[in-house]
Amino acid sequence: MKNKTFLSIILISICFITANAELKSVNFSLSIDFDSIQSMHQNMTVQIPYRELIFVKDSMGNFISRSGTSVTFLDKNKKPIKTFFADSLFSLDNYSRTQSDSSLIYSLTYNINDDYRYVNIEFSDNNSKNKSIFFSNLLLPIHTEGSSYISGIAPLFADNWVVKNTNEFPVAVNYILTDSSKYGINIKIIDDKNKVKMKKYYYLSGLGSDTIKLSSDLYPGTYNLIVELINNNKLVSSMSNSFFVEFSFRYSNKEYDDLVNALSYTAKWNEISILRNAKPETRENLWIDFWQRQMQNPILSGYISYIDFIERYNYVNNNFSGYKKGYKTDFGRIYMTYGKPDEIDRHPFEIDSKPYEVWYYYSSNYIFTFMDQHGYGEYTLINYPEQ
Repeated sequence: MKNKTFLSIILISICFITANAELKSVNFSLSIDFDSIQSMHQNMTVQIPYRELIFVKDSMGNFISRSGTSVTFLDKNKKPIKTFFADSLFSLDNYSRTQSDSSLIYSLTYNINDDYRYVNIEFSDNNSKNKSIFFSNLLLPIHTEGSSYISGIAPLFADNWVVKNTNEFPVAVNYILTDSSKYGINIKIIDDKNKVKMKKYYYLSGLGSDTIKLSSDLYPGTYNLIVELINNNKLVSSMSNSFFVEFSFRYSNKEYDDLVNALSYTAKWNEISILRNAKPETRENLWIDFWQRQMQNPILSGYISYIDFIERYNYVNNNFSGYKKGYKTDFGRIYMTYGKPDEIDRHPFEIDSKPYEVWYYYSSNYIFTFMDQHGYGEYTLINYPEQ
């Protein structure tokens, strides 16, 4: 299946529902297109919200963004094989457009190559030197010549594999069956830490295309969808695509509730009550209004800026999540409230004591002690100096 690789760059502008481009950041997604089993093309999409870019005003009064993208393909040993470079100069006619929720989109299309196993993408904003790096398995399909195979998978009601509502996530699975055996498919959703978020088995109708409704409690981020064709408990064919779950105030009930609950550690209770009682169609405007008012009156959020809040929220959920989401843990509660400790004293293997940690906040003269009371790795706060 070795074919000549080709590159195409497309710059277009699109709009998203959410006004929180900071939550979305740079998004990379992979998909497969089939002309036939012998002619498969993989499509890679890079989306960069305008708010992630630095625009510089030129002598003509236009706002200019300069950026570059490098795409490196690697073999099974993760050694580089080939690298493509693409530079762009993008112009907008007024400052307000640079702050909008539109996105710059790069599209890369290449023929499937048996030697390509991984891809490393590096996007850089040349006006600021900010970078975003993405590394992934290329998720190449499995197929044995002459046997049945999956010919394509595509999400319905999603744009470029960007999904806004995971409660309603139907996927069309197309397949070619070469015999009358009873086939089924395994469907798995895996997060960026290779944890399985959903796994289900379905019997195929045999009509060549089935629509399967996926329902999983997915937070914003990148996931891999893996579809496996099964016959007599044996893997016959597989195909995988990555997709991105974008936060939506209208659809993401759980994520919205988590954001508001995390904010409740520091924000005024009357403000939290307004956000908690908001109807889905008003959530976005109320959330934006809160943070705009906070800029003039920082006490509303407990003197935490929006950027600080999001950075803390992402950090605790990435580092402290276990039996419950990170912000709900005692580690997460203290980190959300006070930020990164000035010093952490860890004692994981004490002979005469259970594992414990001490967090020091010198500027506020707070010391917090956490202990793993039950040996399950969940540390609880055993002193309450902030009270």
